[in-house]
Order: sequence, then structure tokens, then C-alpha cells
Amino acid sequence: MAARRREAPAPGGIDLACVAAGCLFLSGWLRAAPEDVVLAASAEGEDYVLPLTGACRVARETGGRARFLIAAVFDALPARLYFRLLDAGAVCLAVPPAANIMALRGLVAAQGEALRALIEAQPGAARRRLRAALDSLAPRPAVERIEAIDPALRLEITLCAVLGERLLLLGDLADPAGALRGADLCDPAGVPLPAGWIVQPEGLGEGPSAGAFIAVLPMAAGMLRLASGSALWHLPLRAEAGGEVPRRIAAFLAAADADTGLAVLEALSDGAAAPPPLRHAWAALIARLPAALDRADLGLHLCIDAAIGIPGGGLFLRGWMAGAPGGVTLRAADGACTPIAASWLRQPRADVAQAMRLAGESLAEGEPGFLCLAASPGAGPHYLAVSAGAAGVLRLRLPAPPCEPPLASIRTILTSFAPDHRGLGALLDRHVGPAVAALWAGRPPAPPPLLEWHGTPPARPLASLIVPLYGRCDFIEHQLAQFVDDAELRRCELIYVVDDPDIFDPARRLAAELARFYRLPLLLAYGQRNAGYAAACNLGAGLARGTHLLLLNSDVLPDRPGWLGALLAAYRRLPAPGVVAPRLLFEDGSLQHAGMRLVQQPGGLWANTHPGKGLPDTGSGSAQECDVLSGACLLIARGLYQQAGGLSEDYILGDFEDSDLCLALRRRGRRNWLLPSVVLHHLERQSQNAIGDTAWRAGLTLYNAWRHSRRWAADLAAAGPP
Repeated sequence: MAARRREAPAPGGIDLACVAAGCLFLSGWLRAAPEDVVLAASAEGEDYVLPLTGACRVARETGGRARFLIAAVFDALPARLYFRLLDAGAVCLAVPPAANIMALRGLVAAQGEALRALIEAQPGAARRRLRAALDSLAPRPAVERIEAIDPALRLEITLCAVLGERLLLLGDLADPAGALRGADLCDPAGVPLPAGWIVQPEGLGEGPSAGAFIAVLPMAAGMLRLASGSALWHLPLRAEAGGEVPRRIAAFLAAADADTGLAVLEALSDGAAAPPPLRHAWAALIARLPAALDRADLGLHLCIDAAIGIPGGGLFLRGWMAGAPGGVTLRAADGACTPIAASWLRQPRADVAQAMRLAGESLAEGEPGFLCLAASPGAGPHYLAVSAGAAGVLRLRLPAPPCEPPLASIRTILTSFAPDHRGLGALLDRHVGPAVAALWAGRPPAPPPLLEWHGTPPARPLASLIVPLYGRCDFIEHQLAQFVDDAELRRCELIYVVDDPDIFDPARRLAAELARFYRLPLLLAYGQRNAGYAAACNLGAGLARGTHLLLLNSDVLPDRPGWLGALLAAYRRLPAPGVVAPRLLFEDGSLQHAGMRLVQQPGGLWANTHPGKGLPDTGSGSAQECDVLSGACLLIARGLYQQAGGLSEDYILGDFEDSDLCLALRRRGRRNWLLPSVVLHHLERQSQNAIGDTAWRAGLTLYNAWRHSRRWAADLAAAGPP
């Protein structure tokens, strides 16, 4: 049995470390033998060493310990304390975070005589500074009466409590004769503080019957100074502390109005995490806020239409505002906050302008709408704080983020602006693009695919045809009707990938019937969700066994056999092939695709264009090298496809994956070839038109173009104009 290792005893510890009134106070203990004598002491930071030998008092105790007290003129907490002993070498102690003033008061009460003796032994200037600091910490009488005060003035403090380094003061003031002429919050030494009062309902020191008051001090102790007539009162604020304080504050907040309660919590927290009772109170107060600001008296209206949570911490906000507030801040239920008015992007809102006209109000701004991706300041729920000048701060709650699939939230974002927005580049770069990218990347992982083989595939397929299905599955029959008479295709593997939950069941029935009728084996794969064209192709490629992959749209049809063999032969003979594609015609014989060209649009986005599209077909010709080719029909070696990582799934549903792959292959030294002598017919977007909503389709295209442009901007700019 191994001997248990004995840990060495700690060399010492610090019980209290605090800075008050520009003076440093420390107390703790050292483990020392009877013969040990402290020869020197110092406080050390990153760039200083402060000698403390004359400011340190050491008293030996029983049990091998020595207690130390340190009082020095220094306005910062050091990182370490260093003691040099006669026989035990040196001891270095890490200084803990600062204690609050209340703990320091406890030290003064317990060791006041020792502290005063230590202070009196120090030089004159230091002695005077330390005396003043010690006097400010000494307890004062509840009321220090300097002169007779008007007996009609009554002050009652109902709660004085410490939370962290903040002091909350609640009370009530009765001043029926209007005798009060001044009131100040002071630090323990009586110096007035710049912190303002949070007042409810009328004010402190503003005339007869001032009413209830609330104040938050940026320290753990303080003093209230009142002036009435020729009298001056000083009231030390003896604060409560401990586990019951948050519950007592929460009880007060439950009875306060939402704006006052949140103002108190904001001042108390100062960005720090609140205790659980106050976190619950925070959420309850936010729930009581209005959902919109409608202050016609101030000319201020603000409404949030949608608030969408973004993975990784963020909120995408869509709303509108009329009026000119002093500032708009997004706040969280833990005190954290971030300004947003300077970063949001404004846009026209015809619906808002019309509603304002019907209400008899006019818009000072031509663009009341706004979109904003805001970094989430902290844990939800969230709300907005709006500075409204003399009216103070107004608050409104945000709509709860919807519990919906990522694609539904993406749809909301991409249909919330016009494609011709004058600030489209900034809108996509700063707000829409990052929000949509995070939502798309944060979707749940794909479930295992469902696979159904119909017929027996060839043992060693010549190639694997991968056909994604979306919106319609009837194209399976049109393709099989053309494939059945092509001997080459009987030596290939045919993989249909369903990318639409709505058509999986009819696709299963149709695939089973057609495979038996045409006697063509096929694999039907279903990813159990709509993941997009790239994901569907990658799923099929992962199942493929052929040495080459043919990515084929379901609405691309050949009109004669031999086309696939011609593509494969060209792939083997052309130099450094990346992808090889045929010429594609519309059903009326006009040109649909003979290579693509990337052209930069206004706003800096690069778009795929099809030179000659819709014009009469000019015939065939020899193989031509192209920068990018259409993914409607694309041949590539399976090993190369895997090395390139397949089609990028960063694009949503279907756009720009083909040109992304072509550019990635060019970067790897490959060449992309158009084979005009091979012709197929493309009905084009027959399945994608099932998406329906043109605004949604336009938004998808814009986002995918933005993603593609930002990824390949350097390559495209280096290539120069087409």
C-alpha cells in the first residue's frame, strides 16, 4: 500500500485586503518558528515594489502563528505580499480580491487600538492620512445634530442593504413645511458623491411632502446629509448584509413599478452577476414592461417586430422607431448592456409611414425601420432602455425569440429587407450575413439517412449518377425513360437523393414502380430533412462506388444515348481536369448553359451569369476551359471530389455551390472544361420554383452571393474583369 503524501502546511494567509480613502489595509497570519523575526515586508505589483516594513505590525500567537497588520498610504490593491524572515527565508502571499468597507469596519472595531498604534508610529504625512482614513471608518452616532432642526421634518429609512460593492437605500421623507433645503449622499468621510438619486415618485429636497426615495451608492458604506433651515444632519448609513438581503430587495422590487425596479437593479448590478432571487425579480420586472413605446407627448415611438436568438451569443432585431432618443441600449437580465442605436441600419417602412399618417402624426425621418445584429450582452430575457431626455429612461421588453427550426428564422431575416437596399453591402456584412451564417451553421447534425435499393446495382459501376430531388419527384420517370435505352447507363450506379420531407413517401412509391417497369436499378436515399443541394449531393457522393461522379439535376434530360461515355472519355484525355460539363439547351432549343462567368454587381457582390443564355444555339465545338461551370450536370473524379471536401454546405438550399467547387479546384491547380459537343436539355429551376415565395428566393440568392463573394473576393479581383 503506497504511503499517503502529506501536503506542506500553508506559509500564511491574508484575511482582509481593502483600500479606503487612499489608504491600504491588510491583515493576516504567518506560520513562523519562535526564533523567526520579520526583517522586511513589501507589497508588489506588476511594475512596482512598495516597502512596508515601517507600516507592518507583527504579533506572535500560540500554535506557531504570527498575526500581521498593515496600514499604508497607497490607493491600489497589490498583487502580492512579500515577507523576509530571519531564519525561514522568504514568504510570498497572493492578495485576494478587495473586501468591502463593511468588513474593514469590522477590522477597525476588533483591532482599532492595534491599528492606531501602528499608525502613530509612522512619519507625519502618512500618519495624518491614515488617521483621517481611520476616523472615516469609525462608527458615528445615528444622528449627529449640529443645531436645532425643524421638528416637522421626518425621515424614515426602511431598508439600507449592501449587495456586492453597492449600497441600496430606501426610505420616506415627510416635509410638510418645505423646510428641507438640501440633501446629499456622501462617502464615509462626509464627501458628497456625484451619484444621483433614483427617485420615486416626486423627489428628495424638492418641496413639501417629498415622498419616497430610492438611492444606490457605488460603495458599501456611506452617509446621508440633510440641510433644513439652519440645521445640518449627518446620518451614517448602517447597512444590512448577508443572505437575507437579496430576498428583502426582491420583495421591494415585487411591489415597485417595472421602470423603477429595473433602474434599481441596473444600478445595483453594474454588470456583475446577480444572486438568484434578484435574477428572478429581474425576469419578472421585464415581463411587466410594455411591448412597445408609444409616447406621442414626446414624439417617440419604438416597436420591435422580431427578436431572433443567434447561436454563439447575439440577437437579430427588426423594428421601427419614430423620434430621436438620446440613445438605445440592449440590456440583459444580469445587468450587462450594449448600445445599439449607433450600429443598426435604417430602412424605409411604408407600412409605418401609412399608419403614422392615419394617426395624424408625421415622420421626421424618412427611414423609420431598422435592422440590427447585436451582440447579446448576457443571459435573457432582454429589453431595451431608451434615453428620453427629461422623461428619463423608458424601457420595453423584446418579443421572446421564436422556438422554430433555423431555416424558419433564416427566412424571417432574409425577407426583412428589400434586395435593392441602398446599403446592401453594409447590411449583409454587419447584420444579415453573420446572423444567417451562425443560424445555418448551428442547425442540428443530420440524422442517419434512410436507404432503399430497388433492383441490383452493378458490382463495379462505371460512374455514379447523383440526382437530388426537391419539390417534385415525377422527373424520375422522365429521366428513366431516357436512360433505359442507353447501354452505358446500365453499367452505372443511379442514386436519387430526396431532400424534401414532403415528397419522400410519393418518391418511394414511384421509385419502386419505375425501377420494376424500366428494369433499371436505383438507390433512393433520404436525409430526413431539407438540407439543401450541396448536402444532398454530398450524401449521394458518400454512398457512391463509381470512380467518377456525375452531379445531375432532376430536370436535366438527354435526347440520345452516349452522352455520359463522351464526358468520361473527355475527362480521361483533357489536361488536369477538375470538372467537365456538357452544353445545356432549353426545351425550345435555345442556349441555357455554355459555361458561366462571374460578374461584379453594384454593392460588391459577384453573380453567376450565363453568356448567350436564351439566344439561338450556335452549335458545338472543341473543349473549352472555363472558370466556372453549372452544377446542373457536372462530372468529376470521386477521389478529387473527396479531396476538395465536396460541395460547400455553407450555402443555403441551392446557389453558388457549383462555382465555389470550380474555384476551389482552380486553386488546387485543376482546369474546368466545357464539352460543347455533348448536349443535354435543362428545364431549369422546375423544382426550385416550388419554393414559391419570390422574396424568400431573392433573399436566399443574395445571401449565397454574399457568402460566395466574401470567400472568393481576392481570387475574383486578381482575375480582373471578364
